[in-house]
Amino acid sequence: MEGKTHYMFAPIFTVGATYLLATSSVISTQSIPIPLAVAIAAGCSLTTSLVADADLHAYKPKYVILDSKPKKKKNGEYIVKVRVTKKDSKGNMTTSVETRKYKPPKSPQIRAWALFFKAIGITKHRDWRSHSPLLWGFIWFNIIYWIGKTPLAEISPTLNALLTVIFCGLGMGYISHIVGDMFTKGGVPLGPEIKLTKKKSIGGESVGFIKLLPKPLRGFFTAGNQLYNKLFLIAGVEVIGYLIIPEQTKAFNSIIFGMVKGLVLMLAQISGELF
Repeated sequence: MEGKTHYMFAPIFTVGATYLLATSSVISTQSIPIPLAVAIAAGCSLTTSLVADADLHAYKPKYVILDSKPKKKKNGEYIVKVRVTKKDSKGNMTTSVETRKYKPPKSPQIRAWALFFKAIGITKHRDWRSHSPLLWGFIWFNIIYWIGKTPLAEISPTLNALLTVIFCGLGMGYISHIVGDMFTKGGVPLGPEIKLTKKKSIGGESVGFIKLLPKPLRGFFTAGNQLYNKLFLIAGVEVIGYLIIPEQTKAFNSIIFGMVKGLVLMLAQISGELF
């Protein structure tokens, strides 16, 4: 998704998610009316709707991220010499120095997140540490949940509820970005890429074990794997459906499973008649 699309999608996603969490008592809004809580959360979501893409700057030198050496800039860009290692035409690894042009991030918030992503070792866009739905869903859910369990909940329930709603908005804004990217062709990574180094000799050729797996499983954790991206989205829709409209969701699933079962039985019968 483009930045503007993420920015528009975040409050829509947050309204639905916050209303669901509040009405199902996962979070407590106390004396704050649910419509007001939803509006506050939606507003807060805009501040984190784009920060996951700060990983686009994480590989850049620190002074570029901070924009701390303006004298080195030319036409708004830093000219940076980087050491690049890559394979040549013969398959040998070679190292060379190349000149790159880097633009510093404009937003202080993006700069802060870029520095954080750089500190945890992110060097590419849509790394699992910035875009994993499992990782960030777990992180934000725990932040939102445990804020409501702090001693402040007893001292000032309204203030505690306000903080819960604010962090709910921040969390849903971040997660909306990941959900939005799951609809794109590039997808998002579920977790770190598994690199299997064990090899097996086939016809005298050494083949990586990963290539022996079925194609959908070779890169199951990588961003480009559409199989799990679709499964994850379907599972999310199912969970939300059972929480909001359980009877209708159950009835819908019964119809779908019935159709699939009928189709399988029909194909089995045709197969039996042919063979």
